Amino acid sequence: MREQRWSVLGDKVAAGSTSVEHAAAIIRFERDVASIADPDHLAGIIEAMVDNLEALSVKELARLIAHARATLKPPAALDDEDARRRLGRAFTKVGKSAGMTEYRLRLDPEGAAIIDAAIDPLARPRPDLAWDGAQKDDPRTYATRCADALLELVGRAVGSPDGVARTERTRLVVTMSAAALLDGIRGAGKADNDEILSPGTIRRLACDAGVIPVVLGGPSEVLDVGREQRFFTPAQRRALTIRDTTCTFPGCTMPPQWCEAHHVTHWVDGGPSDLGNAALLCGRHHTVVHVRGLTATVTGRGVTWHV
Repeated sequence: MREQRWSVLGDKVAAGSTSVEHAAAIIRFERDVASIADPDHLAGIIEAMVDNLEALSVKELARLIAHARATLKPPAALDDEDARRRLGRAFTKVGKSAGMTEYRLRLDPEGAAIIDAAIDPLARPRPDLAWDGAQKDDPRTYATRCADALLELVGRAVGSPDGVARTERTRLVVTMSAAALLDGIRGAGKADNDEILSPGTIRRLACDAGVIPVVLGGPSEVLDVGREQRFFTPAQRRALTIRDTTCTFPGCTMPPQWCEAHHVTHWVDGGPSDLGNAALLCGRHHTVVHVRGLTATVTGRGVTWHV
């Protein structure tokens, strides 16, 4: 029987109806699992593969083999393999170049599935805004959108909008001049890890992340050590979800659970943390609003951005 199926496979390769790559994949699969699989069960699987090779691409065959391999292995063997793969997970900081930091991530199938399921919805293109107020296509590459999505996920994990944070919300201590903090244009701030942050970035982060500004006057004279910004409460977040339903930026449909509560009048400028000064914005459009200095009108029915 074994010789017969290999004969059929060889005939298909010789006739050009299937590729050497297809045949090699099946032979490797049989060799890898022969010692642990029931012979009759394995024979039936390989026979079905050989009979349907013409309809399978290389990728489709690889997925079929992966599934078959999992069904043939004893549960204990699968558990051991999963454990080995989990130990093989790695997240490393490769280095810096041209002001950018590179990381490398290696995941097992479970980890990859979790990351893909979480990132893919957030990495979809979202409308951008031209300086004249017209909407335009998202200019970011797929790789950039994935990076932005990962950062958004990390932000949600350490400070979830429903108030049930997995870890303590990050506290970012930033040293900067009073003028830079107030006007959001001049100068820059230095975070406690020595990264340089622009005032605009700090003001945006302060909307939905814990930022403690250490404000300097003249030559490093400390004028004020601010207290952490008061955030919107879980009840306010629920009310915003009902009122806004999505990101309030024109044309964006990002769901509320992936949005940040933005202070329309910034807290630095005396803006209160109440619903009349709040708007849901996705991470990308939160940045757009701060970079452009956009204003909005907030009513009981929703938010209108002046773009």
